[in-house]
This record gives sequence, structure tokens and C-alpha cells, in this order.
Amino acid sequence: MKIMLFLGSGISFPSGLPCAGQITDSALSGEWYKTTAVARYGNGPHARYHRLEDNLSLRAAVENSRRMSHKHYQTRQVTQLQQFLKLLKTDANEYFIVTKRSREANYEDLYYLADQLENEESAKVDNPAVLFFWQKIKEESESAGLRSPDERRFPNERTSLSPLVQDSCNFIADVVIQNLWVSKSLEPKGLECLLELAKSRRVGRLDIFTLNHDCLIERLFSLNNVRISDGFGDLSHAGIRSFDRNTYDSGTKVRLFKLHGSLDWRLFGGIISPQVGLELCGTDPDCSPQPCVLQSGILLVGTYNKIADYSAGLFSELHWRFHQALLEHDTMIMSGYGWNDHAINQRLCDWLETSSSQRLILFHRNPKDVLTRARVKGWSYKRFLREKKLVRVRKYLSDPGAVEEMSALLGLQ
Repeated sequence: MKIMLFLGSGISFPSGLPCAGQITDSALSGEWYKTTAVARYGNGPHARYHRLEDNLSLRAAVENSRRMSHKHYQTRQVTQLQQFLKLLKTDANEYFIVTKRSREANYEDLYYLADQLENEESAKVDNPAVLFFWQKIKEESESAGLRSPDERRFPNERTSLSPLVQDSCNFIADVVIQNLWVSKSLEPKGLECLLELAKSRRVGRLDIFTLNHDCLIERLFSLNNVRISDGFGDLSHAGIRSFDRNTYDSGTKVRLFKLHGSLDWRLFGGIISPQVGLELCGTDPDCSPQPCVLQSGILLVGTYNKIADYSAGLFSELHWRFHQALLEHDTMIMSGYGWNDHAINQRLCDWLETSSSQRLILFHRNPKDVLTRARVKGWSYKRFLREKKLVRVRKYLSDPGAVEEMSALLGLQ
């Protein structure tokens, strides 16, 4: 039997990871420092932006920087970025009020808005609809004196938004990474169903597709000695596993596909042909010196801007694998997904329409709350229920009895 899982951020909450609202609050109100280059402190991630909270290595470095009166650690820029993001959040919240969406803007919305402004500044995308928004934000930013300290300009010269929006996007991505980094050491909770499926003799292959950036799933299987194929090859002497699409075809029972990237994926090597890899060297003294680290993390942040990235780089491979899996599977177990990705929603809807045997088993305490967000062509909540293509289980996967109910629905008992 082949089984397909589709998992969103909700599965990580029982383990103590923050939700979108908490990450947004951290970005807008936290005490952050920017270094002049991608850096690492203690066992934390490589990043330009670091949170001072609970980071003794960074605290010592910042205090030393203050005593030495140099600018390796910049606080003014982070404050400027937070003020700029609050401007964007105000406009986004007004939109949600007018359109009666009954929610507040989160960091994903703010990244999307900043990305649209950057596209307008750089003329990457022709979008007449964003012109007046760009003019409004530009005037408000100039009026508030917001700009990137890295920007060089002459007195009285009108500033460009480009440095500000670029830094805002980088800042948000680093905030996400910093907030989720703890997942590399947490004890996963509420994920027993994954182990149940991975160890079941009746399951010949388990394909897990997730939009999560955290590392809870990898840690779960590592702690329980379950071998998985995650798209990365064998460990090199430099302590790096490089991305290798062929590992997915090696016959490993459990395959993991992270459609939005991961907090521990980075670019290594030369500028001309960098490789995506996982650094696993740690403190091993036998490891060779690390190649150049070119990026803090490879992950997709935002909303509709992500769709363009689905056809770029290794993400094109991952989403092709998702397409192939949908052709091979007629049953999907879903949990933790908020149905906020338009492109993913459309694929799921199209998949349900391909055959009368397609079945989506949704674990959620209030399934209608999330399923009505689909808003894609062909989606019909009531029709899919009537045709038994949609099976609702009013529990989270972490709830008592969820494993048994899942086993019964899949015929594993």
C-alpha cells in the first residue's frame, strides 16, 4: 500500500513551535541585530539578523562591539525595518477589514507586500495595480525618514524603496528561521501517526509532503531510527549533504518533500555554481573546512509570490515530484494545512476531480473553517462531501484516538 501525507504548520504546534501570529509579533517587536555579513552564534543558524533573546554568544559580541565603538552590529536598521513593516501591516489590516476577511496581516502577508514593492522598484514585473500602493508607501516612508543605513545617496536626493524592501524580505526570512531553529533540538510531539505509518508492514511506501520549514519530521525519524529519503545525498568529508534528486528513486520506503524549503538548507561553494546542501558537520574535528556559505536559509516566504518560485531551482523538482505523487495516489491524509496557498489548493482540487476514487482524509477539529478558504476554480465543499471524496475526521493528528481512526480508515488494522 502506498500512502500520501500532506502536512502544514499546525502539526508543529503541539511540540511548542510558534504560530504565524507569534512569528509576526517577534518580527515587529523583538530585539534584533543585524551583522555586516552572514554569521553564526553558538548553535544557532547562519543569518544576517539575530535575536538577542537567550543568545549568550551574541550578547557578548554585541557588548564588545559597543565598547569598541564599531558598526559590526547595527540596531538602527532593524528599528527602521520594523517601522516600515508596521506601515505595511496597517494597510494590509485595512484591506482585511474592508473585505471582511476577519483576520490580521501576518509576516507572510508583509513579505508578499514588500516583494511586490521590490518588483515595482526593479521593474521585474509589470503590474499597474500596484503603482498607487507603491507611491503611497514611498511617500509615507520618506515622510517618516525610513531608509536602509546601507543606502548611499546625496543630501536632498529622494530615496529609493528598493534597499528598504529588500532588507525587509531578508529580515522576515531570518526571523522565521530564528523562531523555528529550536525544532532541531525539540522532542517532537503529536506525530505518532507518522511513525505508525512508517513502521507498518502493510505500507510499502510513505510519501510525506509538507509546507513546513522546521525540522520536526526529520528529527522524529532520526530519534526513532527510521531511514528516510529527503532529497539529499551522502555526507561528504566537509560535513555537507548536497541535494540529489536521484535519492528519491533509491527505493527508500519513507520519502520527505519540503515544498517550501527548509531552515537548514543553504548554498555552499563557489559563486558561479553553488550547491544546495545540508550542513551536518557540527563540531566534528575530522571535518574539512567548510566551503563558502552564501545564504542563510533556502525557504519560500510570502503568499502569492511563492507561486513564481515553484518553477525555479530545486523547487521545480520538488513540485514536479508532488505532481507525480498526485498521479500515483488516490488517497491523501491531510493535517495542519490552513488552505492559504492558492496554487496548492488548485492542484488538490484538480486531483479530487480526476477520478471518483480520489479521497482526501482531513484531520481537523473544525474542517469547514479551513476548507471554505480554498477559493479556487472547481472547488465545492458540499459536493466533495456528498461524493465521499472528502472525509472529515474532527480531530487533530495529535489528539487521542487519531492514530486508531486513521488506521481504520486506511484498512491497516
